[in-house]
Amino acid sequence: RVGSRRLLAAHVKHPSHVTEQPDELMASHTAYFDEIYRYLRDHAIDAHSDSWRIFLGTDQDATVSAFESEFGDRVITFREARRTTVAEDDRYVETAGDDKGMVGFQVQHIVASSPDSWSTEMARDILRDAASMAKAEVLLHVVSNVATAVSYMSPDIEMRFVAP
Repeated sequence: RVGSRRLLAAHVKHPSHVTEQPDELMASHTAYFDEIYRYLRDHAIDAHSDSWRIFLGTDQDATVSAFESEFGDRVITFREARRTTVAEDDRYVETAGDDKGMVGFQVQHIVASSPDSWSTEMARDILRDAASMAKAEVLLHVVSNVATAVSYMSPDIEMRFVAP
């Protein structure tokens, strides 16, 4: 909970993580939105009310924008976390299909490619996101070590896999 509001959480990974997913298929933002609305309906929560929030853990600026467009100020995220930018994502989109799984498009690869940007901040960001997601009553996720960690941090959290 966030005060008196119910807290949901979503862990949305960059599309380059598709190689880690069952059948190499990744859930879209729309699939997450559908699952959020389904959860709200299942628990008789008015989607337009102020009675809930969603914590968003993601490695992509575009995901933050999409969630904020859909859910407005109900979205909670750490603004200063390093995520892939729209320009970095454009490189991913423009890359040929087979090369997308081989070239370093994930934020940790982008940061690691330049020794000047190396730090422990990303590790702190991931741990902070996981700890925040663990406070929710439900975690919407794909295959992810972070989601697995959240399940250990909060054994009572409802884990909902978001299918593509």
